Amino acid sequence: MKIRSKFSLLAIFLVVVPLVTVTYFQHSSMTRFGTRMAEHTGDILARKERDLLHKIVQDYSAILRRDKMTHERALHFQAREVERLLGQKTAEPPRIYFPEAFRRGEDPLPGLRLDYKHMRQERSEERSPVWVNYEHQVIHLAPGASKAEVSETLSRISGLTQSYRFVYRLHPDHILWQQTVFASGVQSTYPAHGEALSNYDPRKETWYRRAKQTGSMVRVVSKNPASKTINQVVAMPIHFPDGRFAGATAISVPYERAFQDLRFATIWGASATAMLAAYQPDGSGGYKLQILARESQRDGGTREWDGQGRKRSHDTFDLEPFPKVRRMIASGDSGVHKIERHNREMLLAHGSHKRGEPFPLILLPYEEIVAQAEAEKQTIRSETSQWVLLSGFILLGAIGLSVLLALWSARSMTRPVLHLASAARRLAQGDFQTRIDLDSRDEMQELGDIFNDIGPKLEEHKRMSQAMEVAKKAQNYLLPRYAPKTPGFDICGTSIYSDETGGDYYDFIEIEHPESKHLAIAVGDVSGHGLGAAFLMSSARGIIRSHALQYHMDLQDLLQTLNSHLVHDSRDDQFLTLFYAVLDPETHSLTWISAGHEPALFYRARSGEVEDIPCSGMPLGVTAHVSHDRQQELNMEPGDILLIGTDGIREARNPSREMFGRERVQTILAENAEKTTDRICRAIVDSLQLFCSGRRQDDDITLVAIKYQPEDEAPTPPAPEEP
Repeated sequence: MKIRSKFSLLAIFLVVVPLVTVTYFQHSSMTRFGTRMAEHTGDILARKERDLLHKIVQDYSAILRRDKMTHERALHFQAREVERLLGQKTAEPPRIYFPEAFRRGEDPLPGLRLDYKHMRQERSEERSPVWVNYEHQVIHLAPGASKAEVSETLSRISGLTQSYRFVYRLHPDHILWQQTVFASGVQSTYPAHGEALSNYDPRKETWYRRAKQTGSMVRVVSKNPASKTINQVVAMPIHFPDGRFAGATAISVPYERAFQDLRFATIWGASATAMLAAYQPDGSGGYKLQILARESQRDGGTREWDGQGRKRSHDTFDLEPFPKVRRMIASGDSGVHKIERHNREMLLAHGSHKRGEPFPLILLPYEEIVAQAEAEKQTIRSETSQWVLLSGFILLGAIGLSVLLALWSARSMTRPVLHLASAARRLAQGDFQTRIDLDSRDEMQELGDIFNDIGPKLEEHKRMSQAMEVAKKAQNYLLPRYAPKTPGFDICGTSIYSDETGGDYYDFIEIEHPESKHLAIAVGDVSGHGLGAAFLMSSARGIIRSHALQYHMDLQDLLQTLNSHLVHDSRDDQFLTLFYAVLDPETHSLTWISAGHEPALFYRARSGEVEDIPCSGMPLGVTAHVSHDRQQELNMEPGDILLIGTDGIREARNPSREMFGRERVQTILAENAEKTTDRICRAIVDSLQLFCSGRRQDDDITLVAIKYQPEDEAPTPPAPEEP
């Protein structure tokens, strides 16, 4: 089947089938649309409520942190006042009162009054106000403590009432009780009251023991022994002037106060439940969510905070079914979650906190939020049904028109494609002059213009590929096929180009005289790589070979002659670095000179160390007026190795852009010094390729290794590899 037919069928299928399907299922689709709109509305409402809940718990967490700082500052002042009184002597008679002085009906001190802020729990579990006195403190002695034994302590703290009163008047809404418990068994409480329990030892209170154990400020959720209400106690240790532990002082904060700033009853009415919670140890090595106080609904429609300590079903909140909520609460983060509890979907919001400290917790039924969306769902369904009939006629007309457009579009689209296919076949057969003329004035015409540019470029690319192949073969021919055999020496050289051709160069030139036979060794590096560098390298090779015999002992003149030629033959941005040496096998010495080339490495077998052969001088081809350093001589001992390379080895980089560096080359040379030069070069190249991890080679790499190895000590060299 032709592409025109396929395209026509595809266009008809893509247009007609969806339109028919839309017509057939339109009513149900619109109904689902109404449902989705209602759900979307519900999601928006839920998101707003979640944001509002999150803001409420976050703001309230900030209020709790503010109140915490208030409590800590008040407690620090109270502790300093207690320690100050412990450090001074008083000449005044102690103004000390015990619980019996504040009991109603026993001639109480002036100022005694019923205070609904301080409550006690009767046996009937009803709560009633306590008689208190804000003008005095009250002293309670723990079992085993006598007034005679603690008389000095009593006389010192007789003036503590004024400090208590000062702290209380600064923060009356934050403070329920102020108390100081001494290690001797003396307990001072403000405001004064007569509700002391017999055989009550305040030193057994959790807050006292923790303050003594930690030596720092602590916060404890504690049940008041008289009122049976749950309060938050902030306590810290106090000390005598000589540093000995004297006891602990504390401030009790009512949880009713903790919720005075959390007011949202007018937003959700009775549907929301607000709680004060703490994430506390469960006694078995784990933690549980403890509900400290909860908002309750009374028959009269008023709301109050239930902070009593009676055991109730809501004292704990099971988080096991909600692992994500448990993790966030355990970490102290704030959040809002959708959960299912008692077969109802709820929004649960919790504030940020530190472990063990109270934080707000709010539960809100989810159906209260989405009730408005359900009402809108029916409205949307009725309105969308009116559009079904009209849209059906419109869709039927669109189907017929779409079929005609599909047939026409298929014909107009495939005609230029057929022309392109025919031209592409001719181009594939090697007709690079093939052209196509499309006058569609659209993307197909642009594609035709691009096609017309491909032929000449392919033809040019073919010529360049042929030229590069010839240049590659010619350059490979210029490099030595193998190192000449030199008595007492093991010599190896290799070059790896980054392109088809390169600018690196090495050569071995045998120089024969009637009285001696020397070997000239050249390692060069032309700046850059590619054809330009290859041509300059070839020119330098020819000049060196033509003058090697003439200047075999005068290396400075050789470089000067080479430099004169290169200055005229090279571009301004091209130059050649060169390391040139003449080896005398009889004296196992090396006379060398460098023109700005990479420093060579010399391994001394006697010490096992690798050192740099410092190379200096100006590169060749830069300027005609240049003088080169004097030639130098290097005497080699058995096992010594001279390694000459180009900067492509040192500057090779891995995918992390880290350079290979000279240190790695020195290490590889020292570790493979006992091997032949061929294996040494192979070890360096293998390590370099492993280091680069497949990254494209940036520069040419050339290595020449010369090892002095007398024939009686030389290992059997490996068979030479085929080029």
